[in-house]
Amino acid sequence: MLSQNSAGVDDTAESGERFGTAIGLMGTTLVAGVPGEDLGSATNAGSVHSIRAADTAGPYVDDLLTQNTSGIADSPEAGDEFGGSLYVFKNNLSGVYNLAVAAPGEDVGSVTDAGVIYWLLHNSESTWIGTRFSQNSPGVSDMAERGDRFGSRLLAETLHTPSGFQNFIFVGTPSENVGSAVDAGLVQVLYPSGETLLTLSQSTSGFAGSLASGDHFGASLGSTVDTQATLIVGAPDDAGYPRGVVHGVRWSRLLGFGGNSYTLTPGTNGRTFGASVTTS
Repeated sequence: MLSQNSAGVDDTAESGERFGTAIGLMGTTLVAGVPGEDLGSATNAGSVHSIRAADTAGPYVDDLLTQNTSGIADSPEAGDEFGGSLYVFKNNLSGVYNLAVAAPGEDVGSVTDAGVIYWLLHNSESTWIGTRFSQNSPGVSDMAERGDRFGSRLLAETLHTPSGFQNFIFVGTPSENVGSAVDAGLVQVLYPSGETLLTLSQSTSGFAGSLASGDHFGASLGSTVDTQATLIVGAPDDAGYPRGVVHGVRWSRLLGFGGNSYTLTPGTNGRTFGASVTTS
């Protein structure tokens, strides 16, 4: 068992930190988000631990990432919740690891809780370089709005396109308003350079049902990566599926080349089905 009280892990366990809210593995390095971490007077600023040799009994070597870490833009502020979601991505095109990290409570200018994401490269044992995106960044579709919490869920994959294999970041924003549908939810597909390839909602072809307030489409993200790569999106509060729904759509269909789609729903006793999914 690992905690912030484990030998070698930076910091100490404190009330409300939520250590391990989001986790991933870089080989034998465990990456763990701590969105409730206080940094000085900045409550819930958030941090991410990169704990090497996590497959041993310890003591461990821990690189602590915050918005004060060199290579990570911005600075810690109250309520940012840096590390509230993350995704470890092994780049099949280069063989190196990238780390997508969100601060869904980050204010963008005067827009509160709009959310930002970071696309980071592990440059060495203790240094990182990367890029910061919000919905106000050039090339990213939509715009930052109060309470969007952009990046509440993250996924990254290498997928085939007409131009060959390319890397993509999938960004779930389940609190996004879509038209007049409040908190309907949105998923954006970004190139690592920050440009939007696709913007997906329940009005997109292949996704069953229709837009409705409170659906929280994009509350979870997953994929199957094979010759029939499929994007999996959860909408646990979908008004049309009272117990929740999980959508699966072939990547080829999203690119306009045809392919199957499906929906999964629970049995009679299910509830908020789709709140969490995984990648296979």
